[in-house]
Amino acid sequence: MTGSARGGRTTRPGPTGRSEVWSGVDSAPGPEALVLQLDVVAGALDACLAVIGDLADGLREIGVRPGFERLPGDESIVDGTSLIGASVRLFKGEWTAWRDDSDHSPRWGHDVACPPSLRTMQAKRDDEFPAFATEPDRVGHETDLCVVVESHDRAVLDAVHDVVARLEAGLRLRRSHRGTRDADGRDPFGFRDEISNLQHLREHDPTRYRGHVFTTDPSGEVDGSYLAFRQYRARPERLPADGPLHLPAGRGLPARSLSAEQVMGRCRASGLVVEADTGRLLHPEPDEAQGSRAFPVAHLRKANPRGHGTTPFGADVRVRDARILRRSYPYTRTVDGRAEAGMLFLAFQADIQGRGFEFIHNEWLMSDFNGAPDPLLAPESGLVEPLTGCYYFIPRDQAGVAGVVHRLLTERGA
Repeated sequence: MTGSARGGRTTRPGPTGRSEVWSGVDSAPGPEALVLQLDVVAGALDACLAVIGDLADGLREIGVRPGFERLPGDESIVDGTSLIGASVRLFKGEWTAWRDDSDHSPRWGHDVACPPSLRTMQAKRDDEFPAFATEPDRVGHETDLCVVVESHDRAVLDAVHDVVARLEAGLRLRRSHRGTRDADGRDPFGFRDEISNLQHLREHDPTRYRGHVFTTDPSGEVDGSYLAFRQYRARPERLPADGPLHLPAGRGLPARSLSAEQVMGRCRASGLVVEADTGRLLHPEPDEAQGSRAFPVAHLRKANPRGHGTTPFGADVRVRDARILRRSYPYTRTVDGRAEAGMLFLAFQADIQGRGFEFIHNEWLMSDFNGAPDPLLAPESGLVEPLTGCYYFIPRDQAGVAGVVHRLLTERGA
């Protein structure tokens, strides 16, 4: 897999030791986001590639610049940026992606080797939620393509829908999601989000940072990133400031009551880590290392235990190696006359299953690691419910994304 980004070379440390910034991935999130999940209607490979190219061209025509443009390290927010990614469904076809490789049905007349982390999302305990109750349900969330657009201007996001509508003969819109970040970056539960999000590594250890976020081609150049996308419905009324979250007995654990700060591991007002033993608010340390002193089953400890040990996942994985880069957008909408709050969760990584989203979700968050499942995401908490989810590969060459997809779809291999 190769690509020649319009921005030039891959991110490398500059004179100050800091990385350059790839727009749309590690630039600061914009205030508004639109995520479209699309299927390619075309039945022939040439027609598929043509419609992907038309999609990229249409976005540029309305002033949306392609992501993965190289920016100076001090440029933090880019207005009107898009990312286009492809899922395993584009490579292997409908209703086949979850089976063993030998059962895949070639979609384009021959089998192809799709990017290695692309497969159906296998998130532990998802089958306890209605949207993911069966394997066909799980596969049914896959779409061929995703388009992520960030902007300060809602009119730009509206115009993106018009671009897709003009391509209705080649594309089918399956789902459309919008999210908005407030100035303080708080999630639906009122906590500041993305406090510990690889910022320290990006500035002080850019090589390690790139290793967490980006895939590379044989020359060592960045050639893309894997995106894990999830939409969560939230029930913030179950986590009030003046009362505990009550968790029922089950899975070998007694009934428990946790404060909001114990659930998250942070102070709701300040965002500082709450020390488990004393209740003190801890001042920030490099890479949020003070999080190791938070309540053991708090979300921040379950998602990133910190330290230098290993945990088993087929083979031993070093704790420090399992990291993802998050971009989250809260949303509110009306469903059946009732207000609904939620979160659009986007995670970028170099390896989904081995040390990214799927490892973190399955082996840390949803397991009894540290004593109990994550109280934020576990089904018994009733705080969040996944509504959809899919993995995508985002090639670096967004300006020539159709050409990248062509190379991927015509590579032969096991």
